[in-house]
Amino acid sequence: MEINKDILKWWIDQDPLSSEELKLVSSYAPENNWNSVKSMLDWDLDQQLIDRCPFNNLQGDFTVSISKCATDIINWLFDTFVEEDTLVVSSKDEHESTRANFKKCNNLYLVDTLRMRHSDVSGIIQESKKYKKVFIYIIGTHISSGEVTPNSFFINLKKELFKNKIQHIMVLDDVQGMYLVPRDYSIFDYIVGTAHSLVIHFNAGILIYRKGLPSCGIDRCLNPLDKYLNCLDIVLSRRKKLFQFQSVMAEVCQKWISLEDKFKRSEYSVPNVFSMVTNQSGFTLEHHEIFRKHYIHLDGADVSNYKNITIRFRAQEFLAESSMLLDGLDKLDILLEEILY
Repeated sequence: MEINKDILKWWIDQDPLSSEELKLVSSYAPENNWNSVKSMLDWDLDQQLIDRCPFNNLQGDFTVSISKCATDIINWLFDTFVEEDTLVVSSKDEHESTRANFKKCNNLYLVDTLRMRHSDVSGIIQESKKYKKVFIYIIGTHISSGEVTPNSFFINLKKELFKNKIQHIMVLDDVQGMYLVPRDYSIFDYIVGTAHSLVIHFNAGILIYRKGLPSCGIDRCLNPLDKYLNCLDIVLSRRKKLFQFQSVMAEVCQKWISLEDKFKRSEYSVPNVFSMVTNQSGFTLEHHEIFRKHYIHLDGADVSNYKNITIRFRAQEFLAESSMLLDGLDKLDILLEEILY
């Protein structure tokens, strides 16, 4: 069976970026251009960022700060709110930047994906009753599978925390979902995002937080965020194309996902992400580095003796780099043929 490239070429040709748009989204944001210069323009910057988040349900009680990367924000949150007697509630599917902070936690409760999928918070509440302070940091859209943690899970959790009078800080890691996944942000104290999840050459961490709570980063950073907003609008204007991606890639990768004993397509993924898990061995750190340059992510291949490898594609990474996808798929086809046969 051959890779179906016709449908992929069709997707690439749909609503392509203009030469001006391509130049803008392909250029890197200067890291030395951070400042907190006040101007009449930057007073509505918070609202501009929030307004681009679908649904969000925020009514002016939240503001925004910016850091050079989301990892700095994540580290700050754990350093600020986790003490020796704090229960930390998180999931088994967090980003490596979050997992690195688990070593700071004396008391750690990890909820599994199935319980989140079923909006089951009973275990969290039972454990939380044993502690005076609870710090909750849970992913919204899983980086490997693209699975979305249901809003109902967080709503149930918040309801039960209040019902049982449990003192808590609730953080949503929305790095992969911000601007694409409709989400009720009003139930959280902090929402973490990152600029490069959609504008891939722009590195910045985004923290939306409830007014009155401590924050990190720069509260008013007009430049270079004006460029970021322009780039973000270019990407978001291609939502239709982004949301066609998963269906297109399912056709392209049918050659592999038809081998059900060797590959399993992620069933709960957001439409701009396509991923499949394989139980086949033979992937190496070298493969991980080679394919990362083509924006094809081999999650787990950088860890020795990792049992399952997730092969992941994100649509937004190919809006400006479509040739990387075609070339990378050719290389992936050769690699999988070698591993399988």
